[in-house]
Amino acid sequence: MTLLVVAGPLAALGVTPEDETDLFVVILPPWQDPELVSEALLGHQVGPERARLGVLLQTDHPDRIAAGYDAGAWWIIPAGPLAAICGVYR
Repeated sequence: MTLLVVAGPLAALGVTPEDETDLFVVILPPWQDPELVSEALLGHQVGPERARLGVLLQTDHPDRIAAGYDAGAWWIIPAGPLAAICGVYR
């Protein structure tokens, strides 16, 4: 039941229109090194720390999203819709 409560809003983030941002929220398993995903996206981690299951990455190569999945990411979504849910608008 908890999975449904969490998965619904997260699924909505994944189907929002493409954002013009270069920031992405990357959800990955806790045993996965976020640096591998960052290198695959030709980007870098934003912020001093990462969450247990996610990281915020900046990349100038959004066309490399598939490479991020190949590097072990579970989900890669533009950070813009997530920021909007948190009340941050650009």
